[in-house]
Amino acid sequence: MSSTDSPAVELTTEPLTWFAVVMVHASSSSAEDYEPLYEESVVLLKAPDSKRAEEKAVTLGREREQTYQNQYGEAITWSFLMIADVKEWHPAVLEDGAEVYGRFFRDLVAYRSLARKEES
Repeated sequence: MSSTDSPAVELTTEPLTWFAVVMVHASSSSAEDYEPLYEESVVLLKAPDSKRAEEKAVTLGREREQTYQNQYGEAITWSFLMIADVKEWHPAVLEDGAEVYGRFFRDLVAYRSLARKEES
């Protein structure tokens, strides 16, 4: 998915707020032994409210859908799956170490199962 693609510019006179939106895409293939891969991405969008930010994110998520052939000649399809979260984002100053997205959770075991494994 291209990080240079952006949703259509929305013309509005309403004040716009930044939102951090978590989008989820899923891969699929007709290959017999294919194991689906999922991508969680955080994008920053400007919108007048969270509902409009989510609508804008859904449009962006669908625009990022694609099908291509992998190195084995199998068709791989990336499909928009869902919006997992929408949060207002208030960048005081965009600088090194600025937090873009954060969330609280209680199930550390489940979280660790998603975390990147350290390379040996």
